[in-house]
Amino acid sequence: GGRIGVASHDLSCILEDLQTLRPTLICTTPRIFSLVHAEFLEKLQRENDNEAAEKRLLLEYSTVFGDRLSAIVIGGALTSPILL
Repeated sequence: GGRIGVASHDLSCILEDLQTLRPTLICTTPRIFSLVHAEFLEKLQRENDNEAAEKRLLLEYSTVFGDRLSAIVIGGALTSPILL
């Protein structure tokens, strides 16, 4: 059996929704990854863009999509290679 989880329609809550749902598969548009990437870059810039901060943030963001994710399907628009 399987389950389907649906995130709220508010994109500002999407990261919290994903951590709650703990998906094994995500089917989404590039917009979600653009949001995560923009937030990451913003935090990195606030911390003076140093290597230690980058390593800490990469570790923090490695769990953004939960701890069970095994596959991601991106569709609906062109995806920037930097997001992959």
